[in-house]
Amino acid sequence: MSDGFKDSEEIFDVYFSQYNDQVKELNRQIVALKTRNALLQEEIDEFNRLPVPSIVQKEMEKLVQQNKKLQEDLDFYKKHVPVQIIINREEKKKPTRSGGLLR
Repeated sequence: MSDGFKDSEEIFDVYFSQYNDQVKELNRQIVALKTRNALLQEEIDEFNRLPVPSIVQKEMEKLVQQNKKLQEDLDFYKKHVPVQIIINREEKKKPTRSGGLLR
């Protein structure tokens, strides 16, 4: 009976040492991931603090205003043009050459 007890103790010791090794490895991975997360968060914060250049802001405002004006023009002209022409115009294929007018 004592041999069975020694065998079970040895099995338990092997299992416990493997368990401890696994826990140590997982703890190392957790520390590495937390460090990486902290570094990435610092980079994100630094990126968010950078100001957007005024040239880019002006260009964006210009594009938004241009888009708004074109949308208003489109809405205005859709009221005065027959529906069949609008449908034909929207479904017409684009020209093969760039920069050309619709055929």
